[in-house]
Amino acid sequence: MLRYLCTLVALAALAVGLAQAPLATVQLNDGSSLDGAVTVSSQVVAVTADGRTRFLERAQVARVDFLGASTLPAAPLAGELDQLLLADGSVLSGRVTMTTAGISLSSDEGRRSFATGEVTAVLLSPQLPVLVRPQRQRRAVLYVADASSNAIFQVDPNSGTVLSSFPAPFTLSDVGACGLAATRQALYLTDAFNTSDVYVLDPASGTVLTSFPKAFDAIDALGFGLNEIIALDYDGDVVSTLDPVSGVETNALFLSDDLIGGADFGSDRLFVTGGDNQLFELDPATGGVLQSFSLPGDGFYTGVAVSGQRLFVGDQTNSTIVELDASTGAVLNTFPAPGSTLCGLAGVS
Repeated sequence: MLRYLCTLVALAALAVGLAQAPLATVQLNDGSSLDGAVTVSSQVVAVTADGRTRFLERAQVARVDFLGASTLPAAPLAGELDQLLLADGSVLSGRVTMTTAGISLSSDEGRRSFATGEVTAVLLSPQLPVLVRPQRQRRAVLYVADASSNAIFQVDPNSGTVLSSFPAPFTLSDVGACGLAATRQALYLTDAFNTSDVYVLDPASGTVLTSFPKAFDAIDALGFGLNEIIALDYDGDVVSTLDPVSGVETNALFLSDDLIGGADFGSDRLFVTGGDNQLFELDPATGGVLQSFSLPGDGFYTGVAVSGQRLFVGDQTNSTIVELDASTGAVLNTFPAPGSTLCGLAGVS
């Protein structure tokens, strides 16, 4: 209601400039018509004549004919979009607005402006048009923890090319027991054997922002989703969620499968690896197995990363990162990991 009232106030202000507003005949859906200076917003049509302004809902208006062109035949509307009938005979579809400054048409191709003399009529859709614009896809972001160099790397998710790196704040174990999780603001790093804390790092510099005690000792994988840290306890085959500030356990999902190596969450999907080279997708609410895939080869998989819709696993044995189809488990790409002892993998969703 407030938005509607604000629109009325704005149109009333425009109607004060009667001499500048385009003069037109407004054809209503009930067969009647109004002549005057016309302004059109995304919600209402205002017609000013003899010092008085009448406000109409768009659904009440069929078309707006500029004086001298009221006999032009109506063109059929294209779905929910308005139409501009131009003086050269062409017809354009989109969202129409009219002010004292002129006539504008917004469409998926952008925004165009027209002088009154270029337009002979405007056909208004009874419904507000919905413009479908391509969604901007963020590129995948992938981090790797490597014990041989005791460093964290950001790598290109298509080739493995190192984009940046910094030293780990403690010694990473070389048996795949380090956990790494990422957001756009922070990295979370721990190790099942070589630290009793979870470290929170600046993802650009590696600076330690803070740390907190591990909720349990045998955390060998971390992920991040739904504003919580996801921790895999290989000793108890438990996937837990942790408070990202205090590290306190907030929920635990107990599984019967042997879990070890990797966990991550993205696009509302939770993936963990098992000791028999299985990748499980779990119900994040119950821990139930939704589907499982056999991972390729005989490698020791020590990390899982989800970035947007993309799923990666880290093979320590062969020092490679493998991208998988998240629905079928099929291998989409394989590229070298930095260093020789990949022990953790993280993606940003």
